[in-house]
Amino acid sequence: MNHRIVLIFYCIFSTFSISQAVLKCYTGYSIMKGSTIGTETKECGKETDFCYNGTADISSFSKFQKAGCNTVICQFHANKCFEQNVSGQLLTFCCCNTDDLCNGGAVTDSGSLFDRGLSVLKGLVSAGKK
Repeated sequence: MNHRIVLIFYCIFSTFSISQAVLKCYTGYSIMKGSTIGTETKECGKETDFCYNGTADISSFSKFQKAGCNTVICQFHANKCFEQNVSGQLLTFCCCNTDDLCNGGAVTDSGSLFDRGLSVLKGLVSAGKK
């Protein structure tokens, strides 16, 4: 009987631990400048996932913006922003796994994503120094 109780507690603890390790991120996409993304949330599927948001200026009135969970994009850029040139198009990504919903939320055209991400990172650094 004791083995069953131990097994039940183990299963409950394992489920609780797994649910705590899953990162929650804002998700969504937009192709119009000034549009809001990241109003929906998602629990990432892997422990190695990061929250990210990325943008690319397509034209003077159009900006592609996307937010979500990903391991591959952020594996070498943990908790920072970076720019990547893809087929002549400059893309800006910000990656984080410091906390649930760390990839912002509403990403609008009020300032660049890079500047917004840099501001968030500066806040994290200054909070860590206290």
